[in-house]
Amino acid sequence: MLAAFGCVTVLATDARRTVAPSGVAELHPPDALEDLLPRADFVILTVPHTPATEGFFNRAASSA
Repeated sequence: MLAAFGCVTVLATDARRTVAPSGVAELHPPDALEDLLPRADFVILTVPHTPATEGFFNRAASSA
């Protein structure tokens, strides 16, 4: 959906998908997030709030 708003390059991580959906330039496994963050101008998280995701994205990650 971001590509429709003029975002030139959309990077994504997904634990289940192996093929990038339309509008996603690069799809990576979740463990690549740390390497992708320095390339991002904006970060959008769409993860459920569960014990497994608690602290998933913290101040240290956001200042990478």
